[in-house]
Amino acid sequence: MGVAIKSPMGSPAVPYETVQTVWEARPRKYKSVLFQVCLFILMMELAERLSYYGISQGLKNFMQEIGWSLVSASALKSTWTSICYLTPLFGAYLADERWGRFRTILTFGIWYCVGDFLVAIAAYPTIMTNSAVVNPIFVIGLFVGIGVGTGCIKSNVITLGADQFDPHDPSEVHQKETYFSYFYFCINLGSGFSYGYLSILCVDGSAQIPAEYGYFATYMICAVVMLFAIAMLCVGYPRYVFMPPNDRSTSML
Repeated sequence: MGVAIKSPMGSPAVPYETVQTVWEARPRKYKSVLFQVCLFILMMELAERLSYYGISQGLKNFMQEIGWSLVSASALKSTWTSICYLTPLFGAYLADERWGRFRTILTFGIWYCVGDFLVAIAAYPTIMTNSAVVNPIFVIGLFVGIGVGTGCIKSNVITLGADQFDPHDPSEVHQKETYFSYFYFCINLGSGFSYGYLSILCVDGSAQIPAEYGYFATYMICAVVMLFAIAMLCVGYPRYVFMPPNDRSTSML
């Protein structure tokens, strides 16, 4: 049975069958949607934030290592950060009106991961010393890969998780409130590890990793962790509820 919803223009209520039936169509009823379904999304967010902040925290120092001045490095990082926070608008549009959230996250998650690996390759010691090679690889990986990738998934991961909770089930409504707390805990945990351990590793190396391989090791960890994030998203696929895209989402704002 559908739920009657008023249109944004104030016209008479119309049945919107999708709202209720997507949860009814689940293959099974989960006692804890938070831990049996959204855990995969939370693990992805933890891994993605660790990857993002792992790249971000040492960016200016790395750019100076490959020949950029402090002023140029600061300007480039600011531009990159702006792209990371503007592209969520495109990601939200694509998910809401064209592809749906899961497809958007998966596509740009892979895109993002390729960018991570390009930045890691640029940080390999023998490549770092060749400015004709390192700069194109680094800039493409950073801007085209990570800048676009992280932005296009940023606006969709939290909402994909929120979609999993049936708004007509009081137990799931309560779990949804808790979900947002866990989500932001995962963000802080990922950033804490990056600004803690990875910020030291990239500059000083470790007992097993020489200092000259510090940036390479740090960025390779970020790339591998992003692969893990994509894997977590895919493992939970059979359990997810998917809200279909609506080609009038923008006009309904």
